[in-house]
Amino acid sequence: MKRHSTMTTSGYDTQRDLLSKEQENLAAVRQAIAQRQAGDEGVPLDEAFALVREKHQTQQSP
Repeated sequence: MKRHSTMTTSGYDTQRDLLSKEQENLAAVRQAIAQRQAGDEGVPLDEAFALVREKHQTQQSP
């Protein structure tokens, strides 16, 4: 039985691609933390979900 690596099943071609995406995610988290510490309260969770839903509905419409 052949086992698939996490990189293959998650859509990353190489370890470098996976590492690059992880570094992007880490940078985004660090930026969000810095903004929060600077007083930016961000978007309320219910509004964030509404924005994501709206975005996905718009993308699916012809």
